[in-house]
Amino acid sequence: MRIFKNSDGSFDIVNTNRVLFHAKNGTCKVIGRVSEKWRTASKQVNSLPVSVYKFRELIEKAII
Repeated sequence: MRIFKNSDGSFDIVNTNRVLFHAKNGTCKVIGRVSEKWRTASKQVNSLPVSVYKFRELIEKAII
């Protein structure tokens, strides 16, 4: 799982199945599947933020 922090304080999360999630203010939304070449200008962080931790299991297992 790769986690990126956006400039507005939200997070983009890509799981091992390349499903992209957008997390902000304690909510998590599925954006869709991204290609292997998908890039972001945001900074990658090492740990999942506390506000998104409750969605961890959902994010890890999602397949589209």
